[in-house]
Amino acid sequence: PVYGFASGDPLRFKRAVGHKDLFYIDDKDVEFKD
Repeated sequence: PVYGFASGDPLRFKRAVGHKDLFYIDDKDVEFKD
């Protein structure tokens, strides 16, 4: 599931600067690693 939408909290998604359709999650519990 997609974080934010799945949890019913779309406000957690913030629009990534310079990317119209790219969003990131503002959540300390979620980490993105390569």
